[in-house]
Amino acid sequence: MKIKPGVNVAGLRPEMVLALIAAQRVYGEHDTVPTITSALDSKHGRGSLHFAGQALDLRTKDLPAGAAPVIFRQLADALGDQYDVLLEGFGTANEHIHVEFQPKG
Repeated sequence: MKIKPGVNVAGLRPEMVLALIAAQRVYGEHDTVPTITSALDSKHGRGSLHFAGQALDLRTKDLPAGAAPVIFRQLADALGDQYDVLLEGFGTANEHIHVEFQPKG
């Protein structure tokens, strides 16, 4: 796993560490490693779970062609319904996988 310079991971909740373990496995199945591009840093909307240590973003731009949607779906399946996993900015320079812990009910 890699962490982009300047990313603040101090204060991530344990649930996000579990998400990173799952991401490491899923990315590894595609012969690549995940890079955290944002956690408790950067600019996010008001009420973002990033600031509560319950969200992080993973890089997709260095994935093999066509792998991002597959990895996104596999990670969402691996994490289940307590997590929201989104492929944000698909096809743009800002494309990334957003993962947040947000249990329902």
